[in-house]
Amino acid sequence: MKTSEMITELEKNPKLIFPNGDFCLFRQGDKILLQDKDRTGVPMILFDMTTDWQPVREPVPWYEALQAWVDGKKIACQLSEKDRRVHDPKMCGSMSYEYMKTAINNGTWYIEDSSNG
Repeated sequence: MKTSEMITELEKNPKLIFPNGDFCLFRQGDKILLQDKDRTGVPMILFDMTTDWQPVREPVPWYEALQAWVDGKKIACQLSEKDRRVHDPKMCGSMSYEYMKTAINNGTWYIEDSSNG
């Protein structure tokens, strides 16, 4: 069983225990714990199942981001630490000429909506 499948099973049934060699993995409340197979040592918390995880987006060239926008995906441009704009293709006029000139030359582009393909 793969780790992702094991986590899914622990979500469905928190009473399951998964042994693997000298260790076992199990759920206690919202925490997934790793402990020695006899469950006598101090357990180590691997992660909290209520944590909100965000994928790390890889930057793409501006022309790839714009093509994704044309294809109906949301994109983002990071011009500075405080200036990050998300562009939704369903919203007309979200990018002006001046903004685009600056963004193409200085921005870091991302495809936000990777679920559409």
